[in-house]
Amino acid sequence: MFSTNHNISAVEDLIKELKHYFELQKKYVTLEFVSKLVILLSTLILGTVLFLISGVALLLLAFCLSSLIADFCGSQTVGYASVAGLCVLLVIIVYCNRKRWITAPIIRFLTNLFLTDKDEKNNNEAL
Repeated sequence: MFSTNHNISAVEDLIKELKHYFELQKKYVTLEFVSKLVILLSTLILGTVLFLISGVALLLLAFCLSSLIADFCGSQTVGYASVAGLCVLLVIIVYCNRKRWITAPIIRFLTNLFLTDKDEKNNNEAL
């Protein structure tokens, strides 16, 4: 009574549909992972390139500033020492604000990238 051919074929169809569903879910997760990995890697590469270019520009600006100070003071030693002091002061300021300027934005970026669904992002952007 319960084991008719119709019931057996319905269960087989259900099993086939479930296998197909799980294969599609696997492909979806893989595509999501690759998409987020590409965003993460492109952000890292862009950050590295900008860091290197900014470092060279700051180095050249430091030499210009030390030359300018040397012209006013008459001593290259004073010019270089004052620029070094400014760099140390800048390092101390960045170190004291590292959580607000570096850690928090990175956490926010990674959280938005990996933990927020696309539907939630669209709803938040609409508000």
